[in-house]
Amino acid sequence: MKASRTPLAASAPPGRPAELSSPVLACVDVRVRAFTAEAVNTMGPVLAELGFTGPEILRSPRPYPVNVTLRYRRETTVVETTLALGYGGQEHVYTTVAPATGAARGTEVGRGTAHTGPRIRRALDHQSRVTRAFLMARR
Repeated sequence: MKASRTPLAASAPPGRPAELSSPVLACVDVRVRAFTAEAVNTMGPVLAELGFTGPEILRSPRPYPVNVTLRYRRETTVVETTLALGYGGQEHVYTTVAPATGAARGTEVGRGTAHTGPRIRRALDHQSRVTRAFLMARR
C-alpha cells in the first residue's frame, strides 16, 4: 500500500502560512532566533565599546534560503554579522568589516558553521574577539 502525502498547506496550523509549517523551516526558525539573540548579546557590547550604533536587523524576504544580517555602523565603518542557511548543509555565520562609503566588498574577519545553537554561539564568540582585534589594529 502506497503512503499518501498530505499537502503542506493542509498541515499548516490556522493563522500560520503553509510555507512556515515545514519541520525544516521550524528548525531554521529556531536557529534564526538563537542567532539574533546571541549576536546582539555577543557583538553588541564589543561594538558599542568601539563607538558603533545598531544593530539594524535585515532578513531575506523568502523563507528559505535564509540570510539574517545584523549591521552595526560607525561614521567610517560598517560591521555586518550574517547567518546564512542554504541548501546542502551550507550553513555559516560570518562577519565582515567594510568602509561606510558603500564599498562593494568588505574584509571577512571570521567564519564559522551554524549547524547547531552551540556552534553558532562559538562562532560568534570567536568572531567578536577577532572583530575587536581587527578594529583596534586599524585605529
